[in-house]
Amino acid sequence: MVNCVRACRESRTIKPRLTDLVQKAKGGDRAAFDEIVHRFEPQVFAFCFKRLRNYHTARDLCQDVFLRAYVKLQQLTCPEAFAGWLWSIAGRLVINQAVRGARITLADPEVLETRLANTIGPEDAAIASEQRMLLTVALAQLSQMDQEVLIGFHVHGKTIKEMSDELRAPCGTIKRRLFVGRRRLAAKLDPGHCI
Repeated sequence: MVNCVRACRESRTIKPRLTDLVQKAKGGDRAAFDEIVHRFEPQVFAFCFKRLRNYHTARDLCQDVFLRAYVKLQQLTCPEAFAGWLWSIAGRLVINQAVRGARITLADPEVLETRLANTIGPEDAAIASEQRMLLTVALAQLSQMDQEVLIGFHVHGKTIKEMSDELRAPCGTIKRRLFVGRRRLAAKLDPGHCI
């Protein structure tokens, strides 16, 4: 009887294996997915904050990472690969956010300065200004082709089809240019880390 009680207590304190949680979450167990979020959220938030340097943006993006993971969980065929899969989602969303954040900056700097002055403190404004400068410099270092595709898609909001017609290239080529351009931009922004 004593051994049974001890075993029961120990089973409550032992964390379930990640692969078991992933399997349960894929089966629709919300508590299992909540446990996954509980385990990974601090690291995912830290990763987003380190890259974006904005608490609120990083917090929102962290939530988006887990939302995307929850929605696409059925696509994960190997539960053992969950951690790497989650990090790839976080990496892609951070790159997208960094590039998307440049949309206002590149289109109309005065509007952004006014918005920033009205909504954030001096420290955040200085960080945002530095990020804009770094993004502008990094974009300028890319090839003309990479700049055209990134700015066309993220700043001007052109579709892949529109750019395909404009540049007289197949849609697959435009998608590849966009992918490569994002990776090159990320490498320019943080040469010590390759996503």
